[in-house]
Amino acid sequence: MNLLVFLLNTLIFILIGVQLSGIVARLTDYSVVELFFYGTFVSAVAIFVRFAWVYPATYLPLVLRAMLGEQSRRPGREVFIMGWCGMRGIVSLAAALALPQALQDGSPFPERDLIIFLTFVVIAVTSSCRG
Repeated sequence: MNLLVFLLNTLIFILIGVQLSGIVARLTDYSVVELFFYGTFVSAVAIFVRFAWVYPATYLPLVLRAMLGEQSRRPGREVFIMGWCGMRGIVSLAAALALPQALQDGSPFPERDLIIFLTFVVIAVTSSCRG
């Protein structure tokens, strides 16, 4: 089963890589410095939001149990690992790729290529712990 998941992930990222080259080629309105800044900023926000969600979601039930007089084991460093490794990107990328290429009036969807590029950057940044 793990091999199948690995192969599907690999196939997805190969297909994304093929699309990404065209997307990057169309991002001519942005300099490399701007794209780096945007990618860094959006990645930092995604990481911050993930941790801002994981810690309260982990500790709030423990506080409520303690208020009810129940005993529970305090999590250790695994909360940090859950926060970092729990990030997933395929669904986010599928949502970004699902954006229409054109609006109903025929005009291009605004910043679609930038959205897809930034989604891919966030996935690349946050997928380091999954190897």
